[in-house]
Amino acid sequence: MSILENILNGGYNQPQKKTIAGKLCCFLGRYLALRNKNVKIGRDTLISPSALINPREGAIEIGDKSLLACGAQIQGNVRIGENSSVQARTIIVGYGKDNEPGLIRIGNGVRIAANCMLIAANHVFSDPETPIHMQGVKGDGMNN
Repeated sequence: MSILENILNGGYNQPQKKTIAGKLCCFLGRYLALRNKNVKIGRDTLISPSALINPREGAIEIGDKSLLACGAQIQGNVRIGENSSVQARTIIVGYGKDNEPGLIRIGNGVRIAANCMLIAANHVFSDPETPIHMQGVKGDGMNN
């Protein structure tokens, strides 16, 4: 959490609209997330300004009345339902484009605890003679 966010939110790690300062944090979080054209955010969704949201080659959709806490990282091809929450420092990384196996879908009313990690891709590691970063990525979350 940034120092400014800490001051504005009174040290609370979830975005909230109880004060003018909290409303400013929520506005900034939403603004920063929507800088990317492939990001859609539902109404009344609260996003911390320190959340990192980037769709890469995919798209991100976050449903109505959801919450992304400070330090959450949502990247790649991800769909989050309504009334769901992603808590502090959680990392969710989808892979690929729409309708590919690397899409991460999170339903309605889901609560994801702090410090969780969901990644829908894995490095290919079938050739021990080739460095792993040169072998590519498989986007279905399964080992090769």
